[in-house]
Amino acid sequence: MQGSWFWMLLAVAVVLLGIYVFVRGLRLKNDTLENGQPNTKHGLPIIPRDEREFESQDDAPDTQDALSNMAEAMQATPIDTLNTAPVAPAEQTAQPSSTPTAQVVANAPSEKQVQMDQVDNGFHEPSEVLERHLDEQQAYNEANNPLGHYDGMVTIVITPQFGAGISGRKVLEISRNYGLRHGTMNMFHRHEMEDGRGERWFSMMAEDSNGPVAFDLNTLADDHFTGLILFLVFPHNQLLRGYDSMVSTANMLARELNAVLTDENRTLMDDEAFARLRGILSTH
Repeated sequence: MQGSWFWMLLAVAVVLLGIYVFVRGLRLKNDTLENGQPNTKHGLPIIPRDEREFESQDDAPDTQDALSNMAEAMQATPIDTLNTAPVAPAEQTAQPSSTPTAQVVANAPSEKQVQMDQVDNGFHEPSEVLERHLDEQQAYNEANNPLGHYDGMVTIVITPQFGAGISGRKVLEISRNYGLRHGTMNMFHRHEMEDGRGERWFSMMAEDSNGPVAFDLNTLADDHFTGLILFLVFPHNQLLRGYDSMVSTANMLARELNAVLTDENRTLMDDEAFARLRGILSTH
């Protein structure tokens, strides 16, 4: 019984304490409104939204002053510029002058052209190395030119029968198999040594519908010929050896290509004709 009274008294005390706190809060709020002091929260004043004052943009004179100072500094700093003379616009309606002075000015070279003409490219004097190389190459070509200087020539024409012709690829195969090397005047040459050294024995060129032609290695694989021409010139340091080698090669090519052998006059050549010609050459 006593316990229930205790709890009842405690509840009444709590209610009275709450009423006291509530009444005290109202009284403090009324006092604040009457005195004009703002409410605070965590030590900071609480100002109603409609009573707040925002800073205007006029409160930033420092920023404008800084920009003004920067602009003034840029204007005061000298700027290096190219000294270019102003070009007057050309009048489209102006007619060319026919006076001698105008013609002289028109014919005068421009400043840019004069500067280009005055450029020194550093190649006024010829190169000794290049000149020596060209001289050596020219001397080599002249010394190895089979048609340069000669008193006579022996020619064997190899013509496939029935108009079969000879392809450029076949010519390349023949040159490999018979020791012929491409060289001076775009011809194939047979030398004493198969690697191209030693005395030149004889040379080979081609024949087409237009007559004798040389071999262009850039197009040879796609070219087509009606025949081949073997020839040697004399005087010759090894005339008979060169002649025997040429006749032997011509006979082998005739069998391989099913061709006939003739001279430059289209006269058929057989073993008897070759032997008779060899006897004539032996006297040279």
